[in-house]
Amino acid sequence: MISILLATYNWPQALKLCLESLATQTDKNFEIIIADDGSTESTKKVIESFGNSFPTAIKHLWQEDQGFRKTKILNQAINAAHGDYLVFLDGDCIVQPDFVARHRELAQKGYLVTGSRILLNESLTQELLTWSQWSFQKFSSDLIGKRLSGGINKYWPLKIKLGNGSWRDYKKFVWRRIKGCNMACWKADAEAINGFDETMTGWGHEDADFVFRLQQHGITNAMIDGGGDVLTLGALQGRQWRVGVRDPQHPETLLGTLQMNSGVVASSGDYERYFIREGRRYHHVLNPRTGYPADGLHGVTLFGRNAEDLNGLGAAMMVMGADKSRALLAAQSVVAGLTVDASGNLWLSSGMPLQTLKAMPLTG
Repeated sequence: MISILLATYNWPQALKLCLESLATQTDKNFEIIIADDGSTESTKKVIESFGNSFPTAIKHLWQEDQGFRKTKILNQAINAAHGDYLVFLDGDCIVQPDFVARHRELAQKGYLVTGSRILLNESLTQELLTWSQWSFQKFSSDLIGKRLSGGINKYWPLKIKLGNGSWRDYKKFVWRRIKGCNMACWKADAEAINGFDETMTGWGHEDADFVFRLQQHGITNAMIDGGGDVLTLGALQGRQWRVGVRDPQHPETLLGTLQMNSGVVASSGDYERYFIREGRRYHHVLNPRTGYPADGLHGVTLFGRNAEDLNGLGAAMMVMGADKSRALLAAQSVVAGLTVDASGNLWLSSGMPLQTLKAMPLTG
């Protein structure tokens, strides 16, 4: 049996759509274990609203809200799983009707399966949250229009289903673009590395660390893309990995590329999640002293050998500002980095392996 480990925190409207999409699966031989990192009663009410009508078993695991402790609740979910195969899914992801069936087809001993995702813009997201019931048929009725309007960032993965031939297998156990919101592995492999590292608190890097310890369990070459954070192990078929670094002032272009073997790249900036009101940019990195968005830097990209050396550092540097951030990086040799300040000035610390310092258009 497959166990779907569904991570959630205080977004019951999205969780409702996610569960409704799981209720319409063509393959119903699975269980759902909801790993709840301290949500309020509204999340519990959404889960209970499905009652006995849901076609498969649902188990709700909850822990007290003491900050971001996703690793701890996911480990509880791994322990509670009855299935021998685990599919990790985030509670703000809506799945296609063959989601479980496709994961089952791709499950092989000695492999981790990585799935992709299609991003929705804010307008389409808000529209879906008003639906009384999820319907993939309704959603698919005008995919071209949604793509042209920017509602979805990909079209063809929703229209074309490719076969499960050997072309899907990365040679020499090379994994690319793994996302913790849609991946699967055997329970025995997760247990062999003692699951997720519960000492890692705060957002991000927990899936990267998971891959590091899988390396010790026999995985030697991998890339994991955590959406702004990238971890690499070993090499790409004998070559160094190449990781693009976005220009925070012009996110559609690259400042350059990092060529690296095993390491971690983490980026923070004001160019992904923001809105502008009365000429001021409001973004998601807040200065705790003022309660307003940090305004000293446009972006930070850090490079190091271990995820724990970078965890939370980029956001802290956004708050510290240009001068203090540069002094911090220059005073040590564990983490290298680059910063782009509010005036657009680029600064690199020693050891930052950036190969090209010119604007390059993003492709693909």
